[in-house]
Amino acid sequence: ELTYRQMFQKWDHYAEAFSAIGITGKNHSRVMLKGTPSMEVICAMYALNMTGATVSLIRDQASDAVRFRVLAEREKITDVIIPDIGLTRKQISMLKKEQQALGIRNIIVLHIPRIGWTEPFWGERDTLEKYREIKKTPGLLFMDDLLRKYEATPISYSDEQPGDAIIIHTSGTTTGKRKSVPVSDRGLNETARRMLVDPQFSELRYNGSSCLFMELSIAYSMYDMLNLPLAFGGKVTVLPYAADDEMKIAEALMHYKPNIVFTLPPFLRMLSEMPMRPNLSFVELVFIGGGYVSPDAKKTFDKYLEECKAKAKCTIGYGNSEAGAAVILSTPDREIS
Repeated sequence: ELTYRQMFQKWDHYAEAFSAIGITGKNHSRVMLKGTPSMEVICAMYALNMTGATVSLIRDQASDAVRFRVLAEREKITDVIIPDIGLTRKQISMLKKEQQALGIRNIIVLHIPRIGWTEPFWGERDTLEKYREIKKTPGLLFMDDLLRKYEATPISYSDEQPGDAIIIHTSGTTTGKRKSVPVSDRGLNETARRMLVDPQFSELRYNGSSCLFMELSIAYSMYDMLNLPLAFGGKVTVLPYAADDEMKIAEALMHYKPNIVFTLPPFLRMLSEMPMRPNLSFVELVFIGGGYVSPDAKKTFDKYLEECKAKAKCTIGYGNSEAGAAVILSTPDREIS
């Protein structure tokens, strides 16, 4: 668990390393960063923002050569940062080959520790063993090495932030195609500001806390699960190894007790169909995004929350996408049809 002071110190430490190897706005750096929900990726994202580099958050676009090349050429990517979760030798070989063809300056690997209340005690031993094997690969850089080597290097702050400080990528549910959506610093901060003036937030008993379990390349995850609670001075519980495990997410919710729950329709559907009704009295706000919610489904979800003693009904939202930049919310008491 980190305090804000400790978190900011980590951001500085990462920014020192990026400045030392020239990943800065002054060098027109544009970094492809796989958005695994983890403290290491969060530190890298905010540190790159400090140095003025543009950050393109991806999900699976680096899994094959064609998609990687198309995206790298379209967005003029100069550097790649990729976590070791799911990283294979085949993928490493592809990235190194494309690095030469596209003139990419650096490929940096982040180790994501497998620790936390939801993880088995042997988990980090296995992930460390795999990471040590990856570190034998020549031509790659490794974030832990950079942090040790370049500690206390002066940070190269950018004089002005680019209009595309962050690039997210849509799921394609609106148009059938994934698209790049550039977001400025001002746009990111404005999204949080507008949410903060919503009466639902002003009535919270304490600063917002959430569980982050989705890829940061998704607006719902980066904007709402991560940046919004930080704008509150709230708390974010990060679950890098829970993204595809709904039961692990449910266990984490009961253990960490966030008062704001950002979720998806399938997850709430799974919970509502289970016979147990856990005590969710700590939940004050519930947001559903990432998919259609029918009127009947909303009634089912609201009834489930009431039976679990939650202090919230469902707020349904549609966030930043290729269809528009504004966040649209349907208040809990509004009937949908």
